[in-house]
Amino acid sequence: MSRQLLRRLAACALVSLLTTAVAMGQVRDGGAATSPTIAAPTGTGSIAGVVVSGDSASRPMRLATVVLIGATTGVLKVTSTDRDGKFVFGSLPADRYTVGASRPPYLGAVAGARRPARPGSPVVVAAGQKVTDTIIRLPPAAAISGVVVDELGQPCSCLVGVQQRKLQNGVRVLVNVATIVTDERGRYRQSGLGPGEYLVMAHRSGLVPAMTPPRTLASGEFEAALQGSYPQSATATAAPARYAPTFYPGTSRSSDATGVLLAPGDDRTGIDIQVQVVSTSRVEGVVMTADGQPASNASVSLLTVADQTPLPFALGARVGNDGRFLIGNVAPGPYTLTALSGGAPQAAQYATLALDMTGIDALGIQLTLRPPMTLSGRLVFDATTSSPSTAGLIVPFKGIAGGPTGAAQASVGAADASGAFTIKQIMPGRYVFGGAMYFGANTNSVTWTLQSVIADGKDITDRAIDITPESLPKDVVVTLSDKWQSVSGKLAQANGAPANDYTVIVFPADKAYWVTGSRRILAARPDSQGQFILGGQGMVSLPPGDYLLATVTELDRDEQFDPALLASLIPAAVPLSLQPGERKVQDLVIR
Repeated sequence: MSRQLLRRLAACALVSLLTTAVAMGQVRDGGAATSPTIAAPTGTGSIAGVVVSGDSASRPMRLATVVLIGATTGVLKVTSTDRDGKFVFGSLPADRYTVGASRPPYLGAVAGARRPARPGSPVVVAAGQKVTDTIIRLPPAAAISGVVVDELGQPCSCLVGVQQRKLQNGVRVLVNVATIVTDERGRYRQSGLGPGEYLVMAHRSGLVPAMTPPRTLASGEFEAALQGSYPQSATATAAPARYAPTFYPGTSRSSDATGVLLAPGDDRTGIDIQVQVVSTSRVEGVVMTADGQPASNASVSLLTVADQTPLPFALGARVGNDGRFLIGNVAPGPYTLTALSGGAPQAAQYATLALDMTGIDALGIQLTLRPPMTLSGRLVFDATTSSPSTAGLIVPFKGIAGGPTGAAQASVGAADASGAFTIKQIMPGRYVFGGAMYFGANTNSVTWTLQSVIADGKDITDRAIDITPESLPKDVVVTLSDKWQSVSGKLAQANGAPANDYTVIVFPADKAYWVTGSRRILAARPDSQGQFILGGQGMVSLPPGDYLLATVTELDRDEQFDPALLASLIPAAVPLSLQPGERKVQDLVIR
């Protein structure tokens, strides 16, 4: 039993890494990966197939990298296709296998996937079975190119970001897909892109050079200049200005940007951008201690608000002996002004203030320092078997989007032998107790899962909570359990044939759990026989509770967390309830 659990844990840890490797074409060498202490299981089954281009020509892809991962055995193998695009994996034990391939400049793909960056259908191999019809289609990558010019229309050297809107905690935010630098002619090109809509942004750092029109000096002014005395009119400069991050076709606001829609293999040229110039302003004020004294040992930073700006950055300043600070050349936009004493990440005291800069100076600001918050709790076990020691275990606690900003971050301490733990350096914001527990590469990681988090008598497991000095929980009990839950079944067509061209999704009936990354929202493609499983032992735990089970034709990456999508699935979803330790079986039929 111990070896089986260890193999399952190894497989869970490798899936994410190898998915990235397949997509990026980073896996090169053939062979099977084995644990240094546990021999990889073998059998007499095999999987053979072909890798072809995903365009209309369906050309065989020679020298493509192919990766195989066993769902329960932990078998991992890598090979390459021959000149006819064919591959074969032998000596396989019975299991459900994920098989993916990559070969630049094509996009990586998984067997059974209908579109790029989608989960495929696992290939089922019974004991001794020879599977020979596996096909992996690699879609051609797309590209975007153009020229960036400055405010005078001259080519400029700058950063170009290619971004997509992603869903995070119910909010559409800009996520950078790639960053490149223009050449000496202002040209850029980004290849390797999947289909979808992209925003292209150019950013040139620094202030705009002052451009005072030249004029002829009077004779007296000329003589004075020779003696080092310059007239005021000659030394006057224009108001400070800064280059703003500029979206195609020429706006500093992402809401006004024009998206570039790419299909597989598209090569979009002429996405040209002229960088915008904006007026800058100053932020000036004083940092005080709680007793009204100047905080001379503090530092001040002005940070762009997370997920609301196209290019995150921070401006900083030291505080003088009189507690005063000045930050200049601030471009318009939303910011969080943060003062820290003692330095990050372990700030002794802090103060924060939200600012929306519009090109007008923000003067006379007063920041009063206060100590960060500390939260204490207990880690306990609800066990059907013997419980491990709590010493050294870390509880799952993290800030989420729209949460705390600043240089100081919460420090999650390990529990001691009695189960007591402490979380320090907490600044006001949104947090969540929840997620998969990880105990390292041992059987505890597939034995114990998070059961509940009770704060002051209220269940806050996997729920976003706002923590302020007034709402700081006083008594937190984190309970781990060795009971695991899962939902499995068969997805079939009306005629009984396996329906493996769909995705099965399970999500909570309670909308309070509809947050990005929730372990209560899982999606999976059925295997080649239409069988699916959601949850079970390991990192993809599924807590007890009331759920809805539905099917969709396709899902974008992280789209299963979109509240609008989940709401649209409710009318056709099957309700079900999971009790602690229950393995629910629920078959579905496509009608």
